[in-house]
Amino acid sequence: MAWNPGIPAEFHIGRTVCATADAATYGNDSRDATAHLQGLIDNCPAGQVGLSAGGNLPMSDTLRLDRAITLRGAGPG
Repeated sequence: MAWNPGIPAEFHIGRTVCATADAATYGNDSRDATAHLQGLIDNCPAGQVGLSAGGNLPMSDTLRLDRAITLRGAGPG
C-alpha cells in the first residue's frame, strides 16, 4: 500500500483512540516494535485510531491493516 501522508482529517480527528504504542519500551530504536504494533492494530476496532509513540520504532517486518482503522504517528521530528 502506498503511504499517503495527506489523509483527510475526517479519517482520524475526533475518533476513539484504541491503543497507543509503548514508547518507553519500543521508542528511540530500543527494541523491535513489529509484534507490539501488529498486536495494537489487530485489537483496534474498525473506525478507531491506533497511535504510534514518538521517536523511532524499529520494525523487522511489514504491518498488516485489514480493516478501516487509522494508524497515526506522532508527526515529523
